[in-house]
Amino acid sequence: MPLDKCSEIQYNVSRYRKEVRKIEKKSRAEYFRERRKKLKGFSVLIPNEKYDAIDEKLQEQNKTKTQWLIEKIDEELKK
Repeated sequence: MPLDKCSEIQYNVSRYRKEVRKIEKKSRAEYFRERRKKLKGFSVLIPNEKYDAIDEKLQEQNKTKTQWLIEKIDEELKK
């Protein structure tokens, strides 16, 4: 397979869900444009010990950090 053919597909791999999503290079920009319309980023820095503890707990529950955070936000908004 020629190298230029390999560069036409980008692979998006999720750590927790073990899934692979193929995104063709020509539609990649459009994919991310649409994704940014629907999603916003949320990032915080926490101590390593807390990160490791929550990461381990989420792996046991087979949840992503995103799933967990959305659940916590929903709980907070219901109050």
